[in-house]
Amino acid sequence: MPSTFVTTQSQDIQLKFQLPHFVDEFLLKEDMIEILPAIEEANSISEEMDKKLRFEAAVVSAESRGELTGRPQVTISPLIVPSWYLP
Repeated sequence: MPSTFVTTQSQDIQLKFQLPHFVDEFLLKEDMIEILPAIEEANSISEEMDKKLRFEAAVVSAESRGELTGRPQVTISPLIVPSWYLP
């Protein structure tokens, strides 16, 4: 017997409020998937050139960027590698 999907009006309202969150999360994951290989390549090049610099992805909210609205964005943060950390 096939199952049916029935929603009530309150469930529909909840779904409408949650949908933008899912879209933001999906776009954020898509951005991370796109940017992580570039960060790995930049870290490899930095290591080969003995630059003592690493890069990492950071998620920054709209509020942290000084905006009133907007979705979180992926940014690249440079990190100086301390000499005691190097092999």
